[in-house]
Formats: sequence, structure tokens, C-alpha cells
Amino acid sequence: PAENRRTELVEKGTFWTGMDKIRGAGGGNDYSRNLDSLVLCANEEFATLIKLPGALTENISSAEGPDLRPLIRTRQQNRRYYIITVSQNKIRLIEAFNDTVQREVEEGDFPFLVNSLYRLPRQKLAAASFVENMEKEFYNDADKSFMQLYNLNPMPVVLMGDVKSVAYYEERMDCPDIVVGRVGGNWDNAPLHAIAEAASGQMDLFRQSMQHGYLDAIDASASAGLLSEDINDIYRAAVAGAAGILYIGNSYSPGPDAEGSFIYDWNGDSVPTSEVVNTPIRAVASGGGQPVLLDDGLLEQYTG
Repeated sequence: PAENRRTELVEKGTFWTGMDKIRGAGGGNDYSRNLDSLVLCANEEFATLIKLPGALTENISSAEGPDLRPLIRTRQQNRRYYIITVSQNKIRLIEAFNDTVQREVEEGDFPFLVNSLYRLPRQKLAAASFVENMEKEFYNDADKSFMQLYNLNPMPVVLMGDVKSVAYYEERMDCPDIVVGRVGGNWDNAPLHAIAEAASGQMDLFRQSMQHGYLDAIDASASAGLLSEDINDIYRAAVAGAAGILYIGNSYSPGPDAEGSFIYDWNGDSVPTSEVVNTPIRAVASGGGQPVLLDDGLLEQYTG
């Protein structure tokens, strides 16, 4: 049914040529075993397949490009990140996606285990300051090993462990700014699913903080006279390459114009309602800018 509706908007020969290319591009995938979403784009000349983490609603779009907001939403709301569990005895490194573990790193020095501390002379171990310094060195060595992996694949970090151990580890980190959340407790022998469930809450909070950080950026732009709020001004700035960041409500849909029409006319071009949002997104993204989706309600103070 979705395909039939699209033939009403696009010349049938062009549409079915594109659909044939899409089927060819996706034919080699075992969809029953695929955990990613697939975006298949095609025209009469080429077809490409893009994998995105997270779930997308099945959709067919016929335009200069696909419906982009679901893609942006997927990228913003679905995140891969590192979990580092810290204790005096063991440091585990885990790669996670939302509330699901992708893998526990068991290569290089990980899991990072205490090996020399308890072989030291008893009189040295009796000195609390010496043991504390050894613990800090243990965390320092672990962080250096972690950074070798991080530099190959940078992602946010959630630290998990007792308050003292987490504080010591973070103190010894080369890049503490990459930490976006902390969870207390002992996770040395915890099952992976429990670790990911606990860490994912911190990632949710991180996403929310980013949303409110965008509002601060909007206020700064408004104070500097650099904020456009009118949909026509936004459209023109975007297609002219003059928009740096485009903020869009999660489920924003433009209403009819003053004459009750759902067709917008910019620069002599008739623009269907479906493209009022998509066209600026594509223009901003192709010009090196950043389209950002904000939760519903956050932009009300600017749009009235």
C-alpha cells in the first residue's frame, strides 16, 4: 500500500526503477538476524545501504532524500558508550549500546587485575598512604591501557564502582571530561545485563542534559541576534548555506498558511508540507551544519 501511494507522487517508471535498485541493494541481508536498522536509498542511477543502531519505523519516502527526522532521532537517542567498572581488585571494560552489552573487552590488559600489590612486604602494606598510592597507580595504568582503545573509537564513558575507587580512577584519568555518568556499587562479578541496565540510566540523563544544553545555546544565539524563528527565514537561511545549527521539535509539523493551503511558496518554488522540514535539514547537513531534534515542548518559548 505504501508503494502504491508513492506512485501517485512520483512518475511510475522512475519510482519502480528506484524500488528495484533498493531490493537489489538489500537482497543480501539476513533481516531475521540483523539488529540494526537499514536505510536503503536509491534513484535511477545508484543505490546504497546504510546501517543505523536502534529501531526505525518502516517507511517508504520518495523525494530528494528520505524522511530525515527518524534518522536523526535514532542517532540522538541511541548511543554506544563505554562502561568501566572500578574496584581495588579489578577493572572491567564493556562496550554497550543503550541498555544492551555489545561486548566485554577481553584483550590487551583487560580485565585489568591487581597483580603486584599483595606481593609487597607486609610492613609496606601496613602503611595506609603507601597502599593508597599503589591503588592510584593501579588506576593510572588501567587508564593508559583504556586510552589506547578509546583513541581508536572515542565514545562517552560511564564509571561504576564504590565512591572511593571511582574518585581515585577519575582523578588519574588523562581525559576525565569523557565521563558522562557514575553508578555506585561493586560490579566485579556482576552479570553484564545488570551492569548495562544500571549504566543506561546515566546515558538517559546525559541525553537530557544535552537537550537543555541546546536551549542554552539557543538563548546565546538569541542574545547575539543570530536566532531565526520564522519558518520562512529558517528555510531561506538553510538553503542559502547560512544556517549553522537547525533546531527542530521532535514531532513538529507545519500548519497551513494564511490562505489555508498546505503548499508553501519560497523563492517561486512550491514546497509540499512534507518537504518544509526535510529540505532545510538536508541543506544544513550538506553545508556542514548540524540538525538537532529537541523533545516536544522545549521550543515552545521560542515559537509561541
